[in-house]
Amino acid sequence: MTCDVCDEPAKVLVVQPDEPGGVPHPLCALHLAQFAQDLLAAEPG
Repeated sequence: MTCDVCDEPAKVLVVQPDEPGGVPHPLCALHLAQFAQDLLAAEPG
């Protein structure tokens, strides 16, 4: 399984609870880190 963003091997599957259908997205370590940074940046306060 490869990352949804690039073609590197996926390390995790991410499911966003607010996404309809709860579709899992495979992510490599680099894009998992970017996803986490984006989530933290979107947090209020």
